[in-house]
Amino acid sequence: MEETKKLTGGGATSSQASNLNQNFRKRLNITSLSKKIKAFTLAEVLITLAIIGVVAALTIPTVITNYQKKMYVTQLKKTYNNLSNGFRTMMANEGVTKLTDTTLWSTIPSEDFYSGDILQPESAEFLKEFSKNFKVIAVYDDKNIPEGYNPEYKALNGESTGQPNGAIYLADGTFLWLSLNKTPNTEICNGKPCLSLKEFQETMNTKTKLYSTAGVFQLDVNGVKGPNVLGRDLFAFALGNDGMLYPTGGADYAVYANPSCKYDNLESCDTYWKNEGGNTACTKGSDGGGCAGRIMEEGWEMRY
Repeated sequence: MEETKKLTGGGATSSQASNLNQNFRKRLNITSLSKKIKAFTLAEVLITLAIIGVVAALTIPTVITNYQKKMYVTQLKKTYNNLSNGFRTMMANEGVTKLTDTTLWSTIPSEDFYSGDILQPESAEFLKEFSKNFKVIAVYDDKNIPEGYNPEYKALNGESTGQPNGAIYLADGTFLWLSLNKTPNTEICNGKPCLSLKEFQETMNTKTKLYSTAGVFQLDVNGVKGPNVLGRDLFAFALGNDGMLYPTGGADYAVYANPSCKYDNLESCDTYWKNEGGNTACTKGSDGGGCAGRIMEEGWEMRY
């Protein structure tokens, strides 16, 4: 009896030990069986995958669209800063406060100068001076532009806006079209061109900082890449004679373009981006001409 107890751990008989082993094996079998019962069936797996597929199909396009919008805005902000800083640095280096007093403007060959004229022989000095201040990779006109570099552009509402005649291709990938005025377009104060921003603001009782323009810019912030749509990757700016870019559709541009507009009643102005009936709107169904203004006023976000 003592030997039997030693073999079984000192307290259980051999028959009791056998029963314990059998009970342990039963528990193992029950556990294994319960695990098999809890596993997913093939039908359940297929249904789960189908649900995941539907959710992905609904959400992935939105994620891609939002990513693209952020990319366009990032590129726009970078180009805006590069151009504004370039013009302001140019003015500071020459000790002038107006673009029209810079060496660059003295090289403009005609009163109204367009990007399509930039490769003309009389424009050589302008191009040379422009390239000193901005990193130019190439310049194209309607005669030498490579295939694929002159796409057809569309408005935000899908309507065609045509093809530009040539462009300046910058190192950051931007296509730039410009229309410059050798003599600035300046608002009138008491029957003559305003001499300063302060005089303009006091005369017009306004807060806008734009009162004199040296030209108009259009920027395709990603060059030959799509979608080539106004308000997506193509944007318009007025170039102030102070060297700053003022987005079309923005508050400063709206008041400058229509002096009857006031800051406290911008939404009624046909030159403000919120007015869908205007030609610089950035709302559903518009051509997108004022979207640069909307993006900047909404904290550099594309909320449309």
